[in-house]
Parts: sequence; structure tokens; C-alpha cells
Amino acid sequence: MPVPAWMQQQQQQQQGSPSRQEVREMERKEQEIREMREKHDAEAMREEAKLMLKKAIEVAQIAVKNHVSGARTGGLDTGAYQRRPKRMTLEDLDLDLTKKEAYKRLLETMNSIDSDPFGTPLRKDTRPSAPPSKESNKPSDPTPSTSSPLSPKLLEASSGLNLKISMALSKESLKTAEEDARKLEIEALHKKLDTLEVTRMKGDDEELEELLKKEEEEERRKKKEKKVKVSIKKLSPELEGLYMHIMSRGESMDTVISKHKQLQLCRSDMLSLGPGQWLTDENINFYMSLLNDRAQRMIKDGKGPKCYFTNTFFFNKLYRGKKKYEYKGVRKWTKKVKIGVNTTECDKIIVPIHQQVHWCCAVVDVSRRQLVYYDSMLGKDQSVLESLAQWIQDEMKDKADLDINTSDWERRYPEDIPIQQNGYDCGVFAVKFAEYSGLDAILDFSQSDMPLFRKQMVVQLAKVDLEAIS
Repeated sequence: MPVPAWMQQQQQQQQGSPSRQEVREMERKEQEIREMREKHDAEAMREEAKLMLKKAIEVAQIAVKNHVSGARTGGLDTGAYQRRPKRMTLEDLDLDLTKKEAYKRLLETMNSIDSDPFGTPLRKDTRPSAPPSKESNKPSDPTPSTSSPLSPKLLEASSGLNLKISMALSKESLKTAEEDARKLEIEALHKKLDTLEVTRMKGDDEELEELLKKEEEEERRKKKEKKVKVSIKKLSPELEGLYMHIMSRGESMDTVISKHKQLQLCRSDMLSLGPGQWLTDENINFYMSLLNDRAQRMIKDGKGPKCYFTNTFFFNKLYRGKKKYEYKGVRKWTKKVKIGVNTTECDKIIVPIHQQVHWCCAVVDVSRRQLVYYDSMLGKDQSVLESLAQWIQDEMKDKADLDINTSDWERRYPEDIPIQQNGYDCGVFAVKFAEYSGLDAILDFSQSDMPLFRKQMVVQLAKVDLEAIS
């Protein structure tokens, strides 16, 4: 005889099993909890997006004010240099940039409201693409779309900014490039051997000797181009004490710590080299000036590449300030009587680039016919390299009456370089990219070296001597 439903329900309640109604009630409550959590998370993301957008707009407004100022001139007038508007600081932003992700969000948000981005990973590379490799013909997996509470502008800005994916792709591209380079090298060696064998069989000893001589010269040239390694040393106890004294002394922020030519550094400039601080134009320009002194000594001694380091205002005057290229704005900046070196005879011209809230470094490598853009956040800014390509053409014509064509020079945005892992060390990375490039050195430093580099810079700038830490 079948048991009635009411009796089954009563038996289940007695045995402790929930009824269907109770199960449905529990599921309804769980659904309500999930919806509340999703709503709370969405609201939190909206508030964060609003905050980032507000801060980015404030930064852009201040940047516009700075650009229209006429205080930045090509001369070395100390008064004008001191009166020019200040860059943005961490205090202006009131953001926690100890983590890299917060800094990335700031950069991508600023890109989303600016039609001319600041050279961050958002910028699309509009250079002519290389011929597709075999791997590139394989169909790629479609990326699933996910719903987001962010505005379409911010959603578009944040898409594709996964640094891990970029690094993985760059490693794969590097691997493919290395394999292609090895194949080309092997083919070139086979051609050389074939040429030597044919010449030997012809019995032309003079031609054979000439070919061997050229081969020896090529080997010497390659050895000369071999990268050097920079030794990174800790400060001695004496220099460590000097660093602590400079950073903890109680004088006024305007107290002058050191002078070099028409440049000077105050205590406030030194403090910006402390942990977690953004570098300023003052300490970067002071360091570039010391790099120029060392470069001129190396030129006299016949060591290393012939280099010239511009100041941080050079590119702003050339292009960034008016958003258009203008050679006459910097034409007088690079006269030999003013900078002590002839730019038309340099192997490299190294340019610090300020992208509003981010520092990068560009190199005009004349000896290798390359234009290189170093960004510790792996950004790409085509306008920088194209402007510098036009500048070196105009510079050669103006200063040496030489006609050169940089349209076939390689534009490089290297990705196998040291990467920053926070939101405040970009200035130190840019300075070290400049210094190492000037020495033709291997870029083998990393984020972990930044605290030591900051201490070293304080000592070097205070003593007005790059070799003070040796």
C-alpha cells in the first residue's frame, strides 16, 4: 500500500531531511546572497573607475597648463629653469602606487581620455608589420568576452593589458627571432666558405688574401661591438653614512646640496630619490649632465661609443609640447659651443622621455642605424621614434650639410628588458636605460636593484661625480 505524500513529508521532517519547499527557500536565499555580492563588487569597481578617471583628468589638466608655459627654453638661464612649472608628484595624485597594478590602471585610464596616448602598452603599433611567419598563419583561439560594470571607454582602455600575456608573447617572438638569426648566420657562413673555396680553386692568391683580410676586419668589428657588463656594487659604510646624513638632515627644503654648471639640486630634489618617490626633472637632468661629462672623457680617451645625452625638456620642445614636430624649437640647443660635442659625429644620442606620469628613454643609434624606445612598462610610442628620426635628418643637414635618410632605419621597442614592478621606479629605470645604452652595456639589472640605484644616485649627485661609488 503506497504511503501518502503528507506522511512522507512528515517522515522526512522527523528524519531531519529538508523538504522540497525548504530546499527551494535555501536556494532562493543563496541566490539573493550571490546577487548582493555581485552588486557590491560591481559598485566597488564603479567607484574605483570614477576615482581613477577623476585623478587622470586632474593630471591631464595640470599637464596642459605645464605645456603652455613658456618657461622651458633651450638656454641655460638659471632663473627660467627654476621658474618653470613642476611635474606631477605622488602627493598630487593621492594614489597608492606601491603596487604595479594601480600604476597600470592610472596609465590606461589616462590613455582612455587622451586621443594621443602617453606611450603605455595601450598604444597600438602602427608600424608596417613584418612578413607573417608560419606560426602566425595558425588560427588563434577567440578570447571570450565577459561582462563588466566599467564604462565602455574604460573597458576598451583596459582590454588587452595583461602583462603576463605580453611577456609570454615577447619571449615567443624573441625565440623565433633568435632561430631566424641563427639560420641567417649559418647561410652567411656557407656563402663565405663557398666564395673562399671558389677563389682558392681559381688560384688567385691575391684575391684570397684580400677576402681573408676582410673577414679578419669583420671579426675585429664584432668584438669591438660586444656589450660590456656593468658591476653593481653596494655602498661602502662611509658612503652609506653620507646617504643617511643627506636624507635625514633637518635643513629647509630649499637648501642647495650640490651644483654643476648652471644646474643645482636642493634638499627637496634629493628627497625625491628616497624610497617610493617619483624622480624629478632636476635630479634626472643633473644626472644626464654628469653622463655627458663622462661621455666626453671617454671620447677623448677613445673608449666606448661617442654619446650625447639631452635634457628632459628636449623632446617636449621638439614635439610633445605642441603635439607636432618642430626642429627650429631645438635647433640651437645642440650647438657644439653649448654642449661640448658635435652631435653629427656621435654614435648615439640618448633622450629621456617624460610621458606625463611615466618616464621612458629613447636612443638614436646612428652607428647601427636604429631608433630604440625603452619603456619599463613595455610601452610603445611611435611618435617619439618618428620625431627623432626626422630630427637626426634635420640635425645632420643643419650642422654638417649631410643628407641622410632614416626611413629604412630599424625602429625597435625591445621587450626582453628589465621590467618595473611598482608605480614609482620608472624614472630610475629610464636613467639606467640611458646610462647603460651610453656604455653599450648589457641591461642585466632588475627591479631588485632599484633601492641601491637610488642610494647611489644620491651620493653621485651630492658629490657631483659618477665615479664616487666606485
